[in-house]
Amino acid sequence: AVSTAGGWPARVQSGVFLGRATRLHLDLGGVTITAEVPGDRGYLEGETVSVQVDPADMRLFPAEQLND
Repeated sequence: AVSTAGGWPARVQSGVFLGRATRLHLDLGGVTITAEVPGDRGYLEGETVSVQVDPADMRLFPAEQLND
C-alpha cells in the first residue's frame, strides 16, 4: 500500500494513470520499486509517500530480466 503516513518513506519518481490504477515508480532508500495503487491518486513527482508491503502481494524479478 502507498499512503501519506506509516510504513517506509519513498520518493515518487514517476506515475502513470492506467485507467483502473496508477503505476508508481518509487525510490525506496536508493532502490527503485514499482507499485500499483487503485484509481488516480494524484501523487506528484518528488513527493514523499509511505510504503507498506504485504509479502503475499509482492512480485520479485531478477535484475537481468529488467534490463532486457
